[in-house]
Amino acid sequence: MKILALDTSTTFGSIAISSDKTIIAEYAIKSRKTHSKTLLPSIDKMLNETGIHINEINAVVVANGPGSFTGLRIGLSTVKGICYGQKIPLIAISTLMSLANNVTFANKNICVLLDAGRSQVYSAIYSSELDELINPQLFTVEELINNIKEEVIFVGPCTDNLKNELNAGVKVYYKIAPSHLNYPRAASLIDILFKKSIKLSYDYQYIANLQPFYIRRSSAEEHYKIKNYKLK
Repeated sequence: MKILALDTSTTFGSIAISSDKTIIAEYAIKSRKTHSKTLLPSIDKMLNETGIHINEINAVVVANGPGSFTGLRIGLSTVKGICYGQKIPLIAISTLMSLANNVTFANKNICVLLDAGRSQVYSAIYSSELDELINPQLFTVEELINNIKEEVIFVGPCTDNLKNELNAGVKVYYKIAPSHLNYPRAASLIDILFKKSIKLSYDYQYIANLQPFYIRRSSAEEHYKIKNYKLK
């Protein structure tokens, strides 16, 4: 079985392919170009370099957010096209769970931090078995710290920027993941797929209805809501 995975939920894009549960290729880069310009060429390059034809892919797994509104839309529209064309299963996995999976070896609760802008973070807390202890939410750093009651390991792209606030506020023992584990990896999505024994089946209606998990509205949507509210 061959699985294609991709994560475009942050500026750090990642693509991976596995064969018989083994990762055979992974490509990751923080590019100045948008995912819309790099994603399809990167997938094509990886398929060519591994000698795998798109028709051999049995399923696709994608990071479904939260994260960049634009990046999530690009990633999801791309995998929908692939899955429709090949009539293969599509599996969506939380970006936060994928990041947590980077450090499950630490055998501690895992607090994931993803920059949400406006002095807020997207965050969730998982056990080392990836059970949700606090579901994905939007927090200020202060609100998040107040929810930390047991020792944890922090992971995520913005952890380095928040070190001072964590040092000043967190009252329990904690660690911060090393920098090379703080970025989304498509290989992690594939690992979760098998770790959680997620059932694979092609469901056209599920794929058609699948939407990114934003947690909050985009600035454009909020502006539209406010504008139309004032017009009433």
